[in-house]
This record gives sequence, C-alpha cells and structure tokens, in this order.
Amino acid sequence: MNSLTNEAQHIIYIAEPVAKVEAIKKLAILWKSDASLKIGKATKPEDPSYPPKLKLCPPREMPKRGRDYSTENRIALLHALSYIEFNAMNLACDLVARFADPILPRAFYDDWVLVAEQEAEHFDLLSTRLNTFGINYGDLPAHDGLWDAARSTSHDLLARLAVVPLVLEARGLDISP
Repeated sequence: MNSLTNEAQHIIYIAEPVAKVEAIKKLAILWKSDASLKIGKATKPEDPSYPPKLKLCPPREMPKRGRDYSTENRIALLHALSYIEFNAMNLACDLVARFADPILPRAFYDDWVLVAEQEAEHFDLLSTRLNTFGINYGDLPAHDGLWDAARSTSHDLLARLAVVPLVLEARGLDISP
C-alpha cells in the first residue's frame, strides 16, 4: 500500500461487493495500526464500479415500492438500503481520495476511514439479510441519485460534507423504491 488516497481510489473501482467490503476492512486495519502510512496526494476518482448485473435507472424510472409488509416489498427495501450503503462506502472513499489536503488533520482521515468501515459493515449486514430471501445485491434496479450529488460536489469539500451525508443519504432513505 503506497498511500491512503491511492487505496481509497482503488476501492471505488472494486465492483464486486464482498471484495469491496474486504478491501475497506483491510484498509481500516492498516490505517489504524500504521501511523507511518502516508495520506498521499488528492486524486480525482471517476465514477465508481458497480456489480455488472446492477441496472442503474434515473430516480423517476424506479419501480414504486408498496406500503405493505409483503416479502416483495421487504426485499425491495433491503435492496434499496443495501444500495445506499454501497454508495456510502464509495462516497467515504471518494471523499478521502478527492479532498486530501495537508492542512487537514489526521483525525479527519481517521473519521472518514471509520465511516467507510461502518458503511461496509452496514452493507454486509443488509446484503446478508437480502441473501436469506434468495436475492443478491444487484438483482434489482437502483437509482444513481447519491452519486449524481457526488459529481456535483466534486469541486468543494464543504459542499460535499453538507449535501451528501446530511441531506441526500437521509433523503435516499425516504425516496428509495
């Protein structure tokens, strides 16, 4: 591993969910245990990789989720939540890679590596539960609204910190199919 930013960018491009979760866990362990690991220079990651079978749709084209507690609706909700957590892993890694700056304290990176690690844990729990229904992450469509916001805030750390975690992740829970 040559730097935190390079590893974070690499994780963004991992499409396979289990491999992404494992890479984040490995990075978190190394970051916490090796104070000599350099932060690195800011990078400009492109869009993240997703599992090949995942179909991304505009939010308005997503199927509506019913309001009852049917198995079909629970599966749709679990998949939507899994998708939010998958994006949250990418968003945390993108923030670390994109906005690296020598004026930021190491604690800033500590916090965002921890966020990535926690999002990976959430994704793992949700996708494991989804598997109990015979469904894998990527079997249902998802919308790309969270990453659209990442694109629109790619130039400004403060905008990213305000818009993505505080507004869109929470809103994603409300409007996910």
